[in-house]
Amino acid sequence: MTINLGTDGISSTTDPTTWQTVWTGTGNYLALDIYSEDGYLHEGTYTACATGGAINPGEFGIGWDPGDLWGIGMVFENWGTCWWDVANGAATINQKVTEGTVTVTRKGSKWVIELVSGEGKGMLWTKYEGAIDALTDPALGGGGNVDDTDYVELTNLLSATSNVANGTKSLTLNLGTDGISSTTDPATWQTVWEGEGNYLALDIYSEDGKLYTGTYNASAVGGTINAGEFGIGWDPGDLWGIGMVFENWGTCWWNVAGGAAVAAGKVTDGTVQVLVEGTDLVIKLKSTLVNAKFTYPVAQFVDGTGAPIEVVNLGGGEEPEFEGTELSVLLSATSNVANGTNSVTINLAEEGISSTQDPTTWQTTWEGEGHYLALDVYSADGKLAPGTYTACATGGTIAEGEFGIGWDPGDLWGIGMVFENWGTCWWAVADGAAVAEAKVLDGTLTVAVDGDTYTITLESSAVNARYVGPMTL
Repeated sequence: MTINLGTDGISSTTDPTTWQTVWTGTGNYLALDIYSEDGYLHEGTYTACATGGAINPGEFGIGWDPGDLWGIGMVFENWGTCWWDVANGAATINQKVTEGTVTVTRKGSKWVIELVSGEGKGMLWTKYEGAIDALTDPALGGGGNVDDTDYVELTNLLSATSNVANGTKSLTLNLGTDGISSTTDPATWQTVWEGEGNYLALDIYSEDGKLYTGTYNASAVGGTINAGEFGIGWDPGDLWGIGMVFENWGTCWWNVAGGAAVAAGKVTDGTVQVLVEGTDLVIKLKSTLVNAKFTYPVAQFVDGTGAPIEVVNLGGGEEPEFEGTELSVLLSATSNVANGTNSVTINLAEEGISSTQDPTTWQTTWEGEGHYLALDVYSADGKLAPGTYTACATGGTIAEGEFGIGWDPGDLWGIGMVFENWGTCWWAVADGAAVAEAKVLDGTLTVAVDGDTYTITLESSAVNARYVGPMTL
């Protein structure tokens, strides 16, 4: 197989009449030939083949010059694995790769492809991390079905306390990175910390002092945790009128160093997922502040007295599949900020859907059959920020933290042309045309960003849909 992997900001198109490649941007790309018997990528370490054009199992193809390969008077150069410079609309050879190793590993639904060739100043070292769906065996999953989140790993149960006996239906968990610990001075109630790292203070709903598997959403108000919620970070202030101001209660992220803990931030959004995987309890926090994952034996999940806190497994231990339509095609992403509107418009489609626009008539022609989601989201800078967005109240008016509902502008500019189905709408595509099926008028839109991968999830009464993939704005 042949894979071309480029630095950020470069792209290429092929002129269908001349078969010439036209490049945009400035940077580099790696053309990589690697052995595959079945057309799919496989994990392993690949070494350089001995002869250009002859690739055996466990090898990658070195860069080589085939010459006049078919005796037609056309000389070919720089085939196989080569490193290229891109500038001024063209690519020029930098070097052929004739030695070294290519390491291919799997990370969630992403591939990590690392090339190391040469030594010293002449070393070429490249690394790609991302999804390559076309070269991925469907049996491996991916395309949004695997959790690719980069978590801070928490392995240390600092404390677990039920607050039910005190009249509050919650558990308070302090979950730390490896190597930190704390003790409390009984005379002063001051906590002394040892080691360096982080810990997550987590308040999570519990009716009876047990921890139930499932997904918990951020509470709306600090200090008030309802069923299915975790308590956001908040500052109670002088809670009891005793002249003592309290800060950073609830779910907060802490830095530990120099014998003390300092709050790094309050967690005010996102989700907490509680799972049982084998014999381990797994708690995953995904938020705009931090993504953290706690893994710990269920049998050792105890409170400060050593009494076990029961973990009730309601879901079997695997992440639940998304119940909705999976969108895998980014049709377009446009910032409206330059036009005076604080929003971005994004069109996301099911596999096999594409569109072209006639520049003379502005008519759009569609190919394939399925659905696409037209989505308007608030943005002050033309970027799509992670977070949870709620439906705006009025069509065409999108405030911070909102997505634009579907609406009919009508004869917007008094020109005798009636506009319909603007904003966030769900469209059906068939027979070369798109027809609006529903306006989205409620629900939530969640945006998560992990490296170059965006996860955009819409949950509404009209449709549930999710996109996982790259986004360029």
